[in-house]
Amino acid sequence: MRRSSRSRVSQPKGKRRPRVFWSAARGEILYDSGQLKRVRAWREGAGRKWESLSRREREVLQLLGEGLDNVTIAWKLVISPKTVAFHVTNIFGKLGVKSRHEAVAWLHKHLPDNLEFN
Repeated sequence: MRRSSRSRVSQPKGKRRPRVFWSAARGEILYDSGQLKRVRAWREGAGRKWESLSRREREVLQLLGEGLDNVTIAWKLVISPKTVAFHVTNIFGKLGVKSRHEAVAWLHKHLPDNLEFN
C-alpha cells in the first residue's frame, strides 16, 4: 500500500472520537469569533484580577470557597490565623469585594471549574 506524502489523521475503525478531536488534529480553528471575544473580555477583566492574586491568596480563596473559617484555613496551610486574615484583606482589595461571601461569589461567577489554583 502506497502512502501519500501528506500526513493525514484518520479515524481508526470501530473507534468513535468527537468531531472536535479530528478538527484539532487537522489544525482547524475550534472557536468562533464570539467565543474568542468572550475569552478576551474575561482576560481583560476577571483574568487580570485573578492573576493579581499570589499563589497563597489563590489557595486561601479556594478554601474560603469551601466555607472554611480563618482558623481552619490557617491550620490547613500551616500559617497563623493573622496571616490568613491578611491574605483575605488582600483578596478583597484585589477582587474589589467587601466580604467573604462576595469573594466566593466572584470566584464562582468568573472562574472556570477546571482552573488551576496554583
